[in-house]
Amino acid sequence: MLGEHQAGDHNEGARRIGLGAEDLVAHLVETVEVGAGGGSLVSVGASGEAASITDDYNKRLAHYENTIRQAKADSYRDLEDRRKEALGKRAEIIDATKTQIGTQIDSAKAGLLGQTNQAKQDLSRDAQAIASQISSTILKRPVGGTTR
Repeated sequence: MLGEHQAGDHNEGARRIGLGAEDLVAHLVETVEVGAGGGSLVSVGASGEAASITDDYNKRLAHYENTIRQAKADSYRDLEDRRKEALGKRAEIIDATKTQIGTQIDSAKAGLLGQTNQAKQDLSRDAQAIASQISSTILKRPVGGTTR
């Protein structure tokens, strides 16, 4: 029988050269030497050991593939959680910016309204003063409610 160390060497070697489970069995059957004389006959025990190694290989491969699949699923789940969190933060920033801009617009409107009202008052006062000057110049006397 092959020792655990030798079986591990065969598994590692199979992975390095890209052998599948069936190829590994064929490789093991070809390389197993039975007895001290180094004959080429494969015993039933060696064949059973090769099948055992193949089963072990298949189990490890299935475990590896399941672990990779689970890791990918966890990674995608984590990525989706981060994306949702980023979208939530983005929405908060957009809402805060809209509120801030709305406040600034309202403030600017109020400022413009105040300036417009002030301009109207100034124009009205200036119009009365100009009208009074024009009337005084044309009539050659002061106008505006005072009489001589």
